[in-house]
Amino acid sequence: MSGLEGDRTACDTSQIAWREDDASVGLALVWTRRRWCRSAVGWVAGGLSLGGSVTGCGPSDDHADTLTLAAYSVIREAMREAVLPRFQAWFRHQTGRPVRFEESYGPSGAQSRALASGLDADVALLSHVGDVRPLVRAGLVAQDWDSPPGGVVAESRVVIVHRPGNPWRLERFTDLARPGLQLVFPDPKTSGGARWNLNAVYGAALREGWSPSDIDHLFQGLRRNVVTLDASARHSLMVFEDGLGDAALTYENEVLLQHRRARERNRTPLPYFTPLHTLIVETPAAILERSVERHGTRDLARSFLEFLRSDPGQDALAEFGFRRLRVDRPPDAWTIDELGGWEEVAQRLYGPEGVWTRALLNLRA
Repeated sequence: MSGLEGDRTACDTSQIAWREDDASVGLALVWTRRRWCRSAVGWVAGGLSLGGSVTGCGPSDDHADTLTLAAYSVIREAMREAVLPRFQAWFRHQTGRPVRFEESYGPSGAQSRALASGLDADVALLSHVGDVRPLVRAGLVAQDWDSPPGGVVAESRVVIVHRPGNPWRLERFTDLARPGLQLVFPDPKTSGGARWNLNAVYGAALREGWSPSDIDHLFQGLRRNVVTLDASARHSLMVFEDGLGDAALTYENEVLLQHRRARERNRTPLPYFTPLHTLIVETPAAILERSVERHGTRDLARSFLEFLRSDPGQDALAEFGFRRLRVDRPPDAWTIDELGGWEEVAQRLYGPEGVWTRALLNLRA
């Protein structure tokens, strides 16, 4: 059992409106939940914005078990509107105990750095394995965190969003480098979604037989076409929805969430398609070892991850556009492991001599 006591005084900020339009995430200064809550209320009262958001979900029962989540922004609606309430009901049915969640959301890379700098969380839900690895190296996540049944809890795929009628006649990822096309894109420095996008373009080019020099030219054209580098995949799609650009790369679940919201508000859903050779997006979840030891929440954290992989958890995620694990994958889709894994791909694309790095340098030259 875990409770809120001492510096873990409950703070339910669910009625506070938070903005996500600031690229800098002010989470690294947070060390205890009590300080976080006080600081958060002070920042909101002062009219300042944060790059992420913090909320409380669940009963304010002093005897409730409390689990703290740090997650990437794209999964927020699925968590708050489906997954967390259903886990609370399931856990109470199984144990007779209420559960309370405290959550923070922001760009995946920024969340990973915040956790490494001291952000207090029991479970991390991030965009990709590459954002979990630094936490493993820092000793915050166990070396065997992804041992069977595995660390992945949800899937999606990379898709292209376009304007009605597809005026550019886009068919493939490599079409996005056509001269004159305006591409809306998140920043790979902060957004896990941006890295999934670029990895998808890179993998598709390899599968289509492009040479290394051709891929260099492809990425230079891609970077020239980018009209905005947003902090997160969520913000990037919002910018496209507001009318900027001819096309956008994003997660399929983000587009399907936009379709859901568009129907609710009597607005037009954004058209999209899944290109040939798309990349399967895999969302990892990991337990923060020191936090669960300090809070006494290890069993609760394990139960939560088991629920995410269960049929009820997968159903809840699917309602918000995520794909069930290893189900209905396109026959021509591929995974990051087929290119050697995240560390290998990160070096090829974002390292000192990486393809994307060279494209940035050539643009500035």
